[in-house]
Amino acid sequence: MLRGIGLIAIGFLLCGSAWAQYSIQVLPPLDPDGASYAHGINNLGQVVGESLDPDGTVHAVIWENGVPHPLDGLKGGTYASAYKINNHGQIAGVVQNDQNTNRAAYWDSAGLIDLGTLGGAKSVARDINDQGVVVGSADLSQHHSSAFTWTKAGGMVDHGNLNPNYIFSNAAFNAVNNNGLLVGQGFDFFSPFRAAKESPGGAITDIAVTTGESGSQALGVNDAGVIVGYSNRGSGSVHAAIFDGNGDFQDLGSLDLSDAWAQAINNKNTIVGYAFGSDDDGNFIQKAFIDDKGQMSELYGHLPPKTGWGELDSADDVNYLGQIAGWGIYQGEVRAFIVSVPEPGVAVVMVIALIGMRRPNRASRRDGQCL
Repeated sequence: MLRGIGLIAIGFLLCGSAWAQYSIQVLPPLDPDGASYAHGINNLGQVVGESLDPDGTVHAVIWENGVPHPLDGLKGGTYASAYKINNHGQIAGVVQNDQNTNRAAYWDSAGLIDLGTLGGAKSVARDINDQGVVVGSADLSQHHSSAFTWTKAGGMVDHGNLNPNYIFSNAAFNAVNNNGLLVGQGFDFFSPFRAAKESPGGAITDIAVTTGESGSQALGVNDAGVIVGYSNRGSGSVHAAIFDGNGDFQDLGSLDLSDAWAQAINNKNTIVGYAFGSDDDGNFIQKAFIDDKGQMSELYGHLPPKTGWGELDSADDVNYLGQIAGWGIYQGEVRAFIVSVPEPGVAVVMVIALIGMRRPNRASRRDGQCL
């Protein structure tokens, strides 16, 4: 009996059975007739994003234990979204004010703070680290913006852009790690985005490839300083990328579609994002992906059958535990999700324990075959 169990366990481990399948949880909208989108997740499993009402009003929302709760905002506006949440429950995002203008927003247990701008009308907050440093982009004037950081103690700090002497130059920080490394992009009006970074104590610098009019953005960074986003080499479609920080990148691919964006990376170097393009009939396709140890795969393909999910469109964030936040189509409706990646170590321990309970039987081996 133990021999049979041991062979089955090994077969599951080596041949990619149900043991390797991920689990998925639906995150409902505030209004059951609306839609939900998840954008950020922390190591406690708290998820933030947005909930869309049937009338088009969009609420910033936090899910705790799968239950949605609205965040303060929408005092006269019709749009608010929460993009990222740190491990202290502090949240960065955007809220539309009563002039229908988007403003960078911060939420904590005391409520909502409008972070203001750098002299222009608009701003947006994209990320927040565990020290409470918020990053994003704020207008200086029309068509002219700077990347910024914000803290409760120090307020908003202007970090400039890649071409500060040009009145149509723009920049944004999209992510910040717990060591203060800032990543994002800069661009001049009518020119492609260029990936950028800023190390603590330094200045914002271009890290895009130097050849051609390349398009690129740095969208995520982990505490080891690994920067992800998208790029190309001067023209054509962009692919998910790992930037080396010195003008080059590693192409992660695009799931055989034309384009892909890497949205986030955790401290175990798991990367998530989405690929998109058109099929032979011209239909638009979008697929969430996971890249683990250099192997990109469609996230939907890891789900067990009969979950009710028709597709997973975007994986927006991943925490240290391997929980992925994003959105897709569940029973015909747009819904946010948490996908939980199984820990391979559990299966390995079980197999070793089972093998240790029996003596090897050489006659039973079928090398190279899946039983």
